[in-house]
Amino acid sequence: MSIKNIDDINDIKVYEVQDWLNSTYLGRYGYNYIKPDGNTGWKTIRALIRALQIELGISEPSDNFGNQTMAACPTLSIDSNQSLIVDSNIVRILQGAMFCKGYSPGDVTGNFDLGTKEGIIRIQIDASIAADGVVTPLLFKSLLTMDAYVLLPGGDPNVRTIQRNLNRDYFPNIGDLISCDGIYGRTTCKAMIMAVQFEGAISVDGIWGPATQASLPTLTYGSTRRTYNYILQYALYANGFNPNGFDGSFGNGCRTAVKAFQEFCALTIDGSVGPQTWASLMISKGDVNRSATACDCSSTVTPARAVTLYNSGYRIVGRYLTGGWKEIHPGELDTIFDAGLKIFPIYQTSSNSASYFNYKRGAVDAVKAVIAAKKYGFKSNTIIYFAVDFDALDHHVTNDILPYFRGIRDQFTTMNYKYRIGIYGPRNVCSRVGNAGYSVSSFVADMSTGFSGNLGYPLPSDWNFDQILEYSIGNGDGQIAIDKNICRGHYTGESSVNEPEGSTEADMIALVNNLDGMTNRLGITFTSPSLEVPIITSPIIDIKAGFSISNTFVEGDGISVTVQNGEIISAGSNVFDVFGAFGVDSATLGGILSSWEGIDFKISMQTTANSFKINLINQFNAEHFSGIGYVTEKLIIEFKNLDAAVLETQLADAYDKILEWIEDNSDLVIGVVVGILIVAGVAVIFGILGISILSILAALGSAISQGVATFGVIIIFMILFTDKILDLIRNNT
Repeated sequence: MSIKNIDDINDIKVYEVQDWLNSTYLGRYGYNYIKPDGNTGWKTIRALIRALQIELGISEPSDNFGNQTMAACPTLSIDSNQSLIVDSNIVRILQGAMFCKGYSPGDVTGNFDLGTKEGIIRIQIDASIAADGVVTPLLFKSLLTMDAYVLLPGGDPNVRTIQRNLNRDYFPNIGDLISCDGIYGRTTCKAMIMAVQFEGAISVDGIWGPATQASLPTLTYGSTRRTYNYILQYALYANGFNPNGFDGSFGNGCRTAVKAFQEFCALTIDGSVGPQTWASLMISKGDVNRSATACDCSSTVTPARAVTLYNSGYRIVGRYLTGGWKEIHPGELDTIFDAGLKIFPIYQTSSNSASYFNYKRGAVDAVKAVIAAKKYGFKSNTIIYFAVDFDALDHHVTNDILPYFRGIRDQFTTMNYKYRIGIYGPRNVCSRVGNAGYSVSSFVADMSTGFSGNLGYPLPSDWNFDQILEYSIGNGDGQIAIDKNICRGHYTGESSVNEPEGSTEADMIALVNNLDGMTNRLGITFTSPSLEVPIITSPIIDIKAGFSISNTFVEGDGISVTVQNGEIISAGSNVFDVFGAFGVDSATLGGILSSWEGIDFKISMQTTANSFKINLINQFNAEHFSGIGYVTEKLIIEFKNLDAAVLETQLADAYDKILEWIEDNSDLVIGVVVGILIVAGVAVIFGILGISILSILAALGSAISQGVATFGVIIIFMILFTDKILDLIRNNT
């Protein structure tokens, strides 16, 4: 085997494993080619799994080491039957997995020799299980993962001790071998649940339920239940409360940690570990039957429902600032206050996927939330909880959610808003946003126990509301579906509001300057809704940008074409009539426009005897912003002084400016759109001078194509608009 660029190979042994897999199994049913690069990753691990399944005769190889593979997999050792170990591809797969784990079997020989046994023993010692050099099917399965058995950078040595102890005491009774990398997460958390299930002699499935909670003993100072004491100490440390060692005793250090944990979680502070404390230690929602004083709901709180809430022990209710049917209704705040209840506001729109979140969206949502809060009269220092309502993974937090909350924070700071920023979301999301300094209070989505950001993560240090159960209370008109929330008491909501405030001009400008529209993409910043911002000024052509606010949706006038998400959805009469004459059909145009996904705008035109305007109008999908109305942004391209006597002397200079501007903005889709319309307008001017469209294309094609990359689009738009504009100009002359 020859390697062309050995310097590009990360690990030569892993490279050899990858190369062997491809040369041995490529073309076999169920095997997928992997790139030999020497990098251990899931692609290589899954290729090893599929190779093993092929060797075991599994009819449908897959990426998972499941029950069928487990049942067919042999136990391997230096003393196994020779038919399994002499020149065996199964042993080669094992040896390849060892190299991927960072352990040397000597070489990939197909023989389970002394070097292979010694490598397995090193793995077993690191994982803290019986070091006999024997590879059971369960150990084989554990080797075909990305789990590490050594402390990784950023890992905690104490967490690694917990992981090794769990392996030592419970493998294989709780199933798979767990990683020993010092990084606490869902696997270690689930292993602890399985450990208490094993100790309680109930079904070991890692799922916390009533039977698991009921099986646990109450532990107090001096307890001699050492196996449970160990698990208690592990769970305390994992939740951020150090019991000062893992010795299996319930001494002063353990009792102090228990009391601190109970105080942090708003539990009864008695130093003993009963069902509620166990549940809060082991699962995010804890004991859902514990009493609570706060809730949140999407239903309107009517007088009858307010009575139900109060009589059920609730004193604080979370309601939505926006969201149509679920937002606060007229008169609802008075109903809440009259019933002796408080309220905390929640801001949520389409925040149920990572794609929603980015910096600009955060800035926009900050403005919208504040405008809505002022509309209801919420007072200074009210905390607005911005929602992250999906199972966000850690990379989503880094790439999407942190920039979103930075946008909120920056907008609050720039505008000197009087409110405070809170976050609703899973534990990890809340913790990371709070630790970054972007929020002051967490409303934790803990009832979603399976969320990646909940299982294996402690409560955020700034938690205030802990959402633990969704259920309905009351009867008849008083029935209401709520989420039960534990309130820590750092913030207890608002018991009154001020007179409602309207949105200010500064709010409107801030909203427009952050909305992802045409003007924003062109880098235009507004300082007033009454001022238009000039982009190009010349004797023949002016290009300006402006915006307006209206309580009604305003349609564009004149000839119009509406483009939505890259598709023409409506057009004025006879706009497409010119297609046939030039051999262009609507399907061709649609194929070109499809590349403009996400761009929505309306084009309208007005003409006079010696001028005409092309307007690009965007009303943000006709969205009505609560407390503001419809926001309309407009780019106005005005061709003026259409006098043939002066056009010939002034056109060249104006056209040079236009091409320069197009070139500067050609990387932006909306810049290309504007450029196309400018060129179409220039074509009209040439038409007024008596030059045909075909002559324009022949004379200016090269120059235009240098200014805008998609020359074909320019031609079609010229075809679309030029004849219609010329007709109108002639009719008005």
